[in-house]
Amino acid sequence: MPRLLALSDIHNNARAVEALCRAERGGARFDAVVVAGDMGSETAAATLAALAAAFGCPVLYVFGNWDARLPY
Repeated sequence: MPRLLALSDIHNNARAVEALCRAERGGARFDAVVVAGDMGSETAAATLAALAAAFGCPVLYVFGNWDARLPY
């Protein structure tokens, strides 16, 4: 069974991203990361992108209304 990490509505919540960092350092393994939008800022999006790359799996992202200023 595939293991998915599904996220949405981060809304610049640094604590949520930090919790994911702890999971990654703890050896969590996923087959894909799915982000259903609303990261909020370029900083939050960049942090999540770096984290997702550390998991070493595909990342699927859908832009939300909070992400209008982020580059495509």
